Amino acid sequence: LGIIEAECDEQSIIKQKIAKDYLVVVTSDKKLSNKKVYIDQLTSKKWILREKGSGTRELFLNSLGKEAKGLDIFMEFTEFEEMKTLLEKNTDVITCISSSVVSKELQRAELYQVTLTNIDLKRNLYIIYHKDKYRTSLFKSFQSFIVNSLS
Repeated sequence: LGIIEAECDEQSIIKQKIAKDYLVVVTSDKKLSNKKVYIDQLTSKKWILREKGSGTRELFLNSLGKEAKGLDIFMEFTEFEEMKTLLEKNTDVITCISSSVVSKELQRAELYQVTLTNIDLKRNLYIIYHKDKYRTSLFKSFQSFIVNSLS
């Protein structure tokens, strides 16, 4: 049983859409707070992105198209807390991450959202499991809990 944010067309995997997720570009630079900008206006910033193979990174870079080549990607992260600490202490650092990961920091004005013009950063979240997986009552209860929590 897993939760993924990428498409999966494997025939042996059952996939159920459970929620929509929104990626946001965030920084601690208050001057960029709630501004609409084009991605090329942010190339002077140092970007930290999720590790290669991450669905978040893939969606972001694919959404940028050829503009992605202009980004100064100086670091990759796997741990969200490290990323948030780095962002909060450096106004020249910027990232793209799920809004749910930084919602508290955005509410407390520790981080600020930057709205990209002409770029859609929505994605679906799916619960997946192998089609031949025996589904015990515990499995079904846990699956229901996840679906109801994220729907």
